[in-house]
Amino acid sequence: MLKSLARQLLPRSVWTRLRSWKMRRMMQRLAPYTVERSYAGIRLKVQIADPMAKGWYDHDWASIPEIDLLRSAGLKEGSRVFDLGAHQGVVAMLLAHAVGPSGSVVAVEALPHNARVAEINRDMNGLRQIHVEAAAISDQCGELEVCTDLCAQVRNAATNIASVRVPAVTVDELAARFGFPDVLFVDVEGYECHALRGAKQTLSRRVDCFVEVHGDCGLELAGGSREEIFDLLPANDFQYRAWTEGSPTPLPVQGPKDCPSGRFFLLAIPCEAASAGESK
Repeated sequence: MLKSLARQLLPRSVWTRLRSWKMRRMMQRLAPYTVERSYAGIRLKVQIADPMAKGWYDHDWASIPEIDLLRSAGLKEGSRVFDLGAHQGVVAMLLAHAVGPSGSVVAVEALPHNARVAEINRDMNGLRQIHVEAAAISDQCGELEVCTDLCAQVRNAATNIASVRVPAVTVDELAARFGFPDVLFVDVEGYECHALRGAKQTLSRRVDCFVEVHGDCGLELAGGSREEIFDLLPANDFQYRAWTEGSPTPLPVQGPKDCPSGRFFLLAIPCEAASAGESK
């Protein structure tokens, strides 16, 4: 209650400085350490370098529905994956195990701190097939401002924490450098429409897509919508499944009206691949 009252009474610039100070203090009070945990059945070493990483990664993970589903489609030995919004590389490492040494994972992470830890985690686990790209993903190349609160959300009208300018790249520009991906794995804190807008050439190749849709928690503030996501992944080309953390069973959906409210997970598989999978 006091936090809410302070946010209402203090000037925005003062509140932003206080939040930034608190974040720096939390970072300084945690000495980095390394854990070895089982993530969806895969044993990995992970550096815990900040409080968010401690909460997310210092415990075992159960299976991950999106990776299990993608394994039955384009995620296989030798595949190329673009992991957009890779944080500190834990999911990228799981994807790297799925594609093996002959495949590759381009892990795109906007916040410099997170990108550095992702490189440490990659190297500790000997996963040379991961390339860490320190940049934000967008619909055009250039620069963007991202928040320094460790989630790397692109600055928007409601931002009340300090931000940092970082390079911005598009999916299609990455494809020009690394080759077209077989799988897009998108978790960009509300910037998912921008990511897909910058992937028109890639999506025309009917690649498998997983998108964490931040409905009511960043998507609309960034100028996106649930409807646009489905426009960019049209029903003529893709079949969909959707689920939430509270209802983790992926269910077929036809479009945005069938999807859960708020934040949800969306898998879009090309119609031909989905039909082939169902016939097996």
